[in-house]
Amino acid sequence: MAYVKAAHQKFLGEQVPPLKIDDKQLARWHPGFDLNGLELPTPAKLPEPPISTKLLSATELLQSVDRNRAAPPPGMEQAIQSNMAKVIEQQKTVEEKVQKKKDDQLAGVSKDLIARIRAKEAKKIAQ
Repeated sequence: MAYVKAAHQKFLGEQVPPLKIDDKQLARWHPGFDLNGLELPTPAKLPEPPISTKLLSATELLQSVDRNRAAPPPGMEQAIQSNMAKVIEQQKTVEEKVQKKKDDQLAGVSKDLIARIRAKEAKKIAQ
């Protein structure tokens, strides 16, 4: 429709005196405009269909999904590493705060006794 409207505007511009009508105000074609004699627009070339492999079974489909999922997008690995470094750093600071609180609670107990108790707990965890 836009092609026909553009051709009609061109036709109106060639008239003497040239006519200028807005497309929104256009109610009908000019009587001298040969709508049937209008040249057809050149057809555009259709895009090529995407090249895809035909999956024969559900197993092959799942395998292809696993292969595609295995490769993370570029930069994702670096982002994960930097995020993990931040998380580990935060965990260390939290553990340090907890340890300091425990030390403050055990202020009246001898350091030797605390060291022996911690050694026993570490030995139990290791078993």
